[in-house]
Amino acid sequence: QVLFLHGGGTASLPVMISLCGYYSFLFKAALRGHNQSEGEAKHIRISIGGTEVGEVALPDFNYNDFASLPIYLSPGTYTLTFKEVNPASGDNTGFVDDLRMELVPSWQDAYAWDGPVPGSNDMVTIGAGSVIAMHGTLNANQVTVNGTMACPVNRDLELSAKKIMVLGS
Repeated sequence: QVLFLHGGGTASLPVMISLCGYYSFLFKAALRGHNQSEGEAKHIRISIGGTEVGEVALPDFNYNDFASLPIYLSPGTYTLTFKEVNPASGDNTGFVDDLRMELVPSWQDAYAWDGPVPGSNDMVTIGAGSVIAMHGTLNANQVTVNGTMACPVNRDLELSAKKIMVLGS
């Protein structure tokens, strides 16, 4: 099934969380392709439990991959909402498909590193294609980012390092 968003419309669904952790919502979205002259005006805003976790601009009429920012969730049922935001006039109807929920590994979890959690003397690498949720007070000698480091929208972050190199996304 494809979600159809038009005219400021919203669509919501319940999401059951059984384990506490950091979650991101992945989806594909596209503009309706009937009138390409109207351009790139469609935005889609995503929220969970009333907290906004992203707003994406749909660049064209092909399905593109998008991911929300991570958010920390405790066990329970939350409402996931997609809202059409149209900053320009005209019909820029959007479609959302292939919705998935992903548990994002935390910097503080040893399983994210295949070993001990990095400390203040360590040289840390976030590998290409990897996403690490960063929160709290973190220390490392050097951080090299080939993938994605993301601070959950409902957590604070303080990162101290002698050198931080961002090479990926």
